[in-house]
Amino acid sequence: MPAALEHCGRDKPNLIATIFLLAFSSALPANTLGLFPHGGSKSSAIESAQDVQDPQGMVNNPAGLANMKAGMHGEFGVGHLEYSYEHPRFDPVTVSLWTPVASAGLARNSPESSIAWGLAVNPSSFATLEVNGLPRRVTVRTESLNVKSKRNQLHLPIGIAWKAPVSEIKRLSFGFCLLGTYDDRTLSAKSLTDGTQLVDMESNGLFFRPIIGASSAIGAFDLDVSFMQHLKKSFNGKTTVAGAPEFETEQVDFDPSRLNTSLRLNQDQGSVTVNVNRVFASSGSNQIRDGINRKTTNSDVRDVNQIGAKVEYSTNTSNTFSGAYAYLPTIWGAGGFYVDSDGFSHHEIGHLFATFNAITVRNQALSWKRTFSDSVLQTTLFRSAGTQTIDGNGDNPGHYQIEFLSLTSSYSFRF
Repeated sequence: MPAALEHCGRDKPNLIATIFLLAFSSALPANTLGLFPHGGSKSSAIESAQDVQDPQGMVNNPAGLANMKAGMHGEFGVGHLEYSYEHPRFDPVTVSLWTPVASAGLARNSPESSIAWGLAVNPSSFATLEVNGLPRRVTVRTESLNVKSKRNQLHLPIGIAWKAPVSEIKRLSFGFCLLGTYDDRTLSAKSLTDGTQLVDMESNGLFFRPIIGASSAIGAFDLDVSFMQHLKKSFNGKTTVAGAPEFETEQVDFDPSRLNTSLRLNQDQGSVTVNVNRVFASSGSNQIRDGINRKTTNSDVRDVNQIGAKVEYSTNTSNTFSGAYAYLPTIWGAGGFYVDSDGFSHHEIGHLFATFNAITVRNQALSWKRTFSDSVLQTTLFRSAGTQTIDGNGDNPGHYQIEFLSLTSSYSFRF
């Protein structure tokens, strides 16, 4: 498509319809819960319903609050993201950035009470990602674009747990968490062919979703389960397309519901944990909308199972080492594109730019935990990486490769 402003104005329906993919760009891979675990759960390489060692972990299973020591918790570290995309007809694109990793939480309970509560702050992404030369479809052609995406996403969970007074079972607890999420997005895309500013978009929203969970121990086994409700996210914002006057837009996104299950076998100084999480994404296929083209009414998403395993060994009462691996298949398909007889562009939304949930990834984690009389120090090396090739029938054919590597240390101080 010739990208002169006057031509963009004449082709505005098509142009607006085909910029949609950019609207879901994310500054960091942790744009959804489940791929980049919070807090101590990083050592499981998956959002484990069992490894709830700190208040941030209540998003995995709020019942874990009843079993943790009262106190303050903080996590700090650094992460590195590298993303590359090879399009059949364009030069390869590679992006690399560093980002801080931080979170904090508070938990309260007492031996005299069966009730515990906690609250936390979990930043998921605070960064800007700029890609120069990203191939993307614009109307009937694929152009090379300069894309700048910024996303600030903050999770604010608050939870409560109750420990049942049972004797047959070593422990049994139930929990409830209300997860508040503030999400702010800005996006701009410019044609590298002639510098035309194709889109400027900003949107934000505040959302809430419930999480319930249970935790128990029988003999040498620990069994934990939790469920997170799905969330339809409607963002209000403003958009300018190809130099046209600014107009109000509504983006609609969908975070799937999740059923997390974990089983651990404890033996002497070691343990083996198996995690199986079910992600129910298919129900959002007719809800996700870009907010620009209201004819985009379908998305290529499906339900998946996430599987992980963790081996832990304590050399003594103070030092514990662990290794974990997880397989997280993508919820997204390749998608499709066509133009109807009225000249409108239709999409079955497929691969998303620079997001982990668009590529099947494999997570690995190595962790060391040091336990003191009134505190716990834990250091975790975490890696998430994946590759995927999309054929020419999808919206964005080519080879994708993405890797996120982080080194974090967490410190819990007991009251």
